Amino acid sequence: MATAEQEAALRAYLRRSALEARVGDAETVDEAIDIAVAAWRADNRGASAPAVEDGKRVAQLLSVLVPAQSLADGLQPIAEDLCSRKGWQPLLLTRSGKNQWRLYVEVPPAEREPYSAGVLWGWVKCVRISVRNGKAAAGHQSLIWLQAHTLQTSQEEVVRWPQASAWIHPEEQPEPCRPSELIKARDAIEQGNATVMRLYEAAVARQGIPQDLFHAWKADAVDSVKKLTYTQNVYVTLALGLIQTRSGQLQYVYARAGLIDLVRCWGLPWQLKDLMDNRGFRSSYMRGVANSTAPLVWTTVVSKDLVTRVIAKDGDLGEFRGSGKWSLHNTHEKGGVKTKMRRETRAERRAANGMAQVSEVTVTLSWSRRIDQLMGVAPLARRACYKALEERVRDVRRDRWSNEAEKEKKIKALRKERFTPAVPRAAHLAEVLWDSRAKRSNASRYFSGRSTLIYSHN
Repeated sequence: MATAEQEAALRAYLRRSALEARVGDAETVDEAIDIAVAAWRADNRGASAPAVEDGKRVAQLLSVLVPAQSLADGLQPIAEDLCSRKGWQPLLLTRSGKNQWRLYVEVPPAEREPYSAGVLWGWVKCVRISVRNGKAAAGHQSLIWLQAHTLQTSQEEVVRWPQASAWIHPEEQPEPCRPSELIKARDAIEQGNATVMRLYEAAVARQGIPQDLFHAWKADAVDSVKKLTYTQNVYVTLALGLIQTRSGQLQYVYARAGLIDLVRCWGLPWQLKDLMDNRGFRSSYMRGVANSTAPLVWTTVVSKDLVTRVIAKDGDLGEFRGSGKWSLHNTHEKGGVKTKMRRETRAERRAANGMAQVSEVTVTLSWSRRIDQLMGVAPLARRACYKALEERVRDVRRDRWSNEAEKEKKIKALRKERFTPAVPRAAHLAEVLWDSRAKRSNASRYFSGRSTLIYSHN
């Protein structure tokens, strides 16, 4: 750690050198030294200011003392020439505390292909450049989530292009995820889509589950339950989508089905027999599932975590958040009176504490309908919105605290309102879920699922 005497000697040397080189004047040089030392320390992880004898680091400080604006006119055409050769759109040119030049450019569309499109990520990359003989050369490159406070504390802005404002995020908007997670998500979704297509084509051709999938899944299932002393279900979980909600949260979309049910419905008889003749699948409960005649049901499951393991027990599937609100629809709101109750007197209904006689009923939508609703194609929600318009108008007319003119103004505004579906910020869905050309879901072609009612009684 530098002592007060060493730092004073450094500042005196920097001040004398700056004045001799006519970098500023006596009134402004001290402030420039403070800024240069702060930038150097920020770029060196908070290290103390160097001693005068440390020639390399002192040279970095002297270079940082040169005002950036005096270098902008000469560096801007050099940076633009590099970008034209590389096919980049320049955004920012900065100088670090180590006197290194960093050029921020927009990531070209071709370089975004390995990443999932399910997140609105800030496609900016930082390129370290070196300038020699009036020409710039690109060095190390890395993707970066560009934030204003990061630039202000660690780097000095030299040139800013007009396109930069669209890619600089405020401090309250953190990075949603790392780019490496988007690569893993895209690979998992493509693998899940290919698996569903193979299962569907083999089932249509009555060829059972493909041999390599069956043997790999059976081995994983047997390994996961062989040490259990109790019965636990084993599921097939396939990642088929990634969405970013309107609040900015990430949700992975999975299709999940019981392994025994999948082999029973889509496999061959010998495959089911081969699976059930293993430890962990011989209990009476498992035998009952294998002998069932119920159709195969795929359920939707959402999670904040990416699960790449296809075969797992229920407890090994990460932190799931249910089936997603977009997969459900309220057919009846709680409240009102049943028809048969209207024959009773008011006193009898009052004796029942005036409780609502109609329960809330929620129905699970079909696969195609629930994916349509996720992507904003929501005819049920649209119909419910316009059907409730007259009720909202009646509520305005019942308002005793507004005059007629105000009521008519509110009613006119209500009638002009149009239904706006809830659409995620970004979405990347597998081809078996969403037809990007038709803008509609085709998921019911590949997945079965019965509509089940979930009652919430009084």
